[in-house]
Amino acid sequence: MLVKYIFNNRYKLPIAPLFQTIIRSCYVYPTDTAEGNFEKKHYANRPKNESIAQKRARLLYQSRKRGMLENDLLLSTFAKKYLDSMSQEELDLYDRLINTVSNDWDLYYWAVGSKEIPEEFRNSIMDKFSEHVRNTNPAYTSRYADYEHIQVTAPHDHILHVELNRPDKRNAINRDMFREISECFSDIGADQQCRAVVISGTGKMFCSGIDYMDMLEQMTSMHSSSDAGGREDVAARAKYIRKTIVLLQNSFNSIVKCPKPVIAAIHSGCIGAGVDLISAVDIRYASKDAYFSIREVALGLAADLGTLQRMPKLIGNDSIVRELAYSARDMPADEAKE
Repeated sequence: MLVKYIFNNRYKLPIAPLFQTIIRSCYVYPTDTAEGNFEKKHYANRPKNESIAQKRARLLYQSRKRGMLENDLLLSTFAKKYLDSMSQEELDLYDRLINTVSNDWDLYYWAVGSKEIPEEFRNSIMDKFSEHVRNTNPAYTSRYADYEHIQVTAPHDHILHVELNRPDKRNAINRDMFREISECFSDIGADQQCRAVVISGTGKMFCSGIDYMDMLEQMTSMHSSSDAGGREDVAARAKYIRKTIVLLQNSFNSIVKCPKPVIAAIHSGCIGAGVDLISAVDIRYASKDAYFSIREVALGLAADLGTLQRMPKLIGNDSIVRELAYSARDMPADEAKE
């Protein structure tokens, strides 16, 4: 009955003042500015000849008032973080941005690249807000935040940086990292905000190959398998090894299948599985100290995670690929460039 009464008399009841009271009661006026609660009195209209501290206070209030209602407080947190360090010119740009654009979602879509930023708002403040959104908006970053052995950041608009992140192991790739690479590039392929990917390695080396200690533990666990007569179950072990190799191959295949351009930035050693990895990317850049080695043959293994399949096409000389694969020698960056 109460709801019906309110609906029937919605044009007579003071609903708007009621909701304004509720909103203002939910809002805690900021007191952490130089002018205290100045913004409480002056947020609605921009006073003439306001001081820079007063302007910061007013803009902080306006940002919080808008950010409280939409977009996960992005405007509010941006203002809190950056207003105190903005110059007068930057404050003017920010003032025009939040008091000219009435739709908060336009600001958000500009920041994440879903809509083109109008020419009049292409400035340093919009760039800074875009970076803030990329780094704080869960919808953009959380999907890449749970990896243990790789690190994903967004250093620029529409660019993701994937880093192999086991510097203490020279970025040797263990089974978990293979899985994370596969999941990561599958997600990147579906990420509409991403337009290109750079992959590199943290620490002193790009990649030292497969973590053979980790793989040895995996194989040792299967070596103990036996049939009812106490004999080693060779068939079960072979099936397990095949399943493992397919899993590793699919990890690098996910890079090949990724619809976004993938660029490898290589420094120092790129060994074994590292060569398999870079054979799967679209573009390769290397520092002068970089070197490459198909090291598997030195351990009695085949480079069957992509190197032998892709390198002949990339190099264009099957003889050189065979020489590298049979000798396991290091190829310096200068030779690779030629």
